[in-house]
Amino acid sequence: MYQVIIVGGGLAGACLALALSQHAQGSITTAVIEALPPARQTPAEDDRAIALAHHSCQQLAQLGLWPLVAAKATAIRSIQISETHCSALATLRAEAYRLPALGQVVAIQTLRQQLARLLTTAAGVTVYAPAEVVSVTPQADQVLVQLQPGEVLSGQLLVIAAGSRSPLSQQLALRYHCWDHHQHAIIATLSTEEPHRGRAFERFTREGSLAILPKTVEQCALVWCQPQERQQQLLALTDQAFLQQVQQVFGWRLGALSQLQRRQSYPLSTQVAVRPVGHRWVAVGNAAQTLHPIAGQGFNLALRDVLQLAECLISAWSQQQAIGTYQLLDDYRQRRQGDQQRMVRFTQGLLQLFGSQQPLSKVSRQVGLHLFDSTPFVKNRVASWLLGTPAW
Repeated sequence: MYQVIIVGGGLAGACLALALSQHAQGSITTAVIEALPPARQTPAEDDRAIALAHHSCQQLAQLGLWPLVAAKATAIRSIQISETHCSALATLRAEAYRLPALGQVVAIQTLRQQLARLLTTAAGVTVYAPAEVVSVTPQADQVLVQLQPGEVLSGQLLVIAAGSRSPLSQQLALRYHCWDHHQHAIIATLSTEEPHRGRAFERFTREGSLAILPKTVEQCALVWCQPQERQQQLLALTDQAFLQQVQQVFGWRLGALSQLQRRQSYPLSTQVAVRPVGHRWVAVGNAAQTLHPIAGQGFNLALRDVLQLAECLISAWSQQQAIGTYQLLDDYRQRRQGDQQRMVRFTQGLLQLFGSQQPLSKVSRQVGLHLFDSTPFVKNRVASWLLGTPAW
């Protein structure tokens, strides 16, 4: 019998397995079940990047992961926030908080590759890949997980880290509060005429937000949120025509944009589990909440979730208490609820604030950006959220 069975070997699930292995020195036996074979878990065509908050980098360093990816990370030294047809702008700078960087941009592929390497030698961790979960049967003191090859695993706790749309989430009847934003995110990599010098940009438009993040020394990552109809039109454009559209919205802060690579898109929605815990199971990562990328906080929040869960499980194990009881999991839920709810409200608030095209709302945003840039209290509060150290 395993003590913990994690379904989903993505970033959240792998970080949880690694944390349990390191802090319990392999004494908490853990199974990680991943549907994709190792060779397909990090496909070469997956060009997505993730913005890690400063505190998230510190947490990954404690797991031994950050030293393995730091050389391929690009620092965010400032963030400029602006809106089209509005003269006001606000800027957050790392030196104002005595930090070398506000965060780091890393390719998801790089993170997954290094996590997979660490898990192969992690004490107490067994990886099943490729493996598909056929059924789950919670019992009084254990949970049974049947795999496609016919093998049945038993454990004290099941962790769902396979996303909100996985068959497992449906089987356990997880219910979600859902907000369909009727948008798609277009992601791509591009080059800029002027060096980015660690500058990140968040530009709000009538249709949605446009973010440009420093990705490598010479390249930037683009995340452009657009209505579905407009998204289809943009994807149909030639690279040069698409870059012209981006340039028109973004402006010339980084000079001419060029060398567009790998345009992809995915639908956007916010989904928050009504109750992410049950008897012998808990949902983490996107299975617990999926956020709009407007503030780039999805994985940063998930990382805080899984590390708090690991702390609760290790504490119970060290006191020889049962792992997987509803009381233990509900205690974890209550500890994380405040941070989760505030980040959801923060993200949804930005969408509502910059989504309205009413004249009064436009004036309020312009005044608000001026006040934000000149009011240390407000700026420090928002900075604490973006740094991953929310000071509520």
